Amino acid sequence: MAKTTTQNGTKKAGKMKTLIGIEAVEYARKNAKALSKYADPIEDAREGLSVEEAREIAREDPNLIHLDVEAPTRRMAKKMAKDKTVLDHIQECDG
Repeated sequence: MAKTTTQNGTKKAGKMKTLIGIEAVEYARKNAKALSKYADPIEDAREGLSVEEAREIAREDPNLIHLDVEAPTRRMAKKMAKDKTVLDHIQECDG
């Protein structure tokens, strides 16, 4: 589990979510993260894949590519939804 810092400076474990395939690749691209690959009959599991390496593997089998990320808290999810609503409105006005 990931450790997060609370307001008083203590560490607490956060919940993790595993992204798979193209969702993992896109998240890694946008957030400058390295990806991982599950083992398959030809090759062992790998870590530290670049976005380009992961895309090549995902073309053959997207289910092999994964990325563990901290799952958003309810507060984070509400803020993300609010931010998305604001961004959607801005795009509507611009478009």
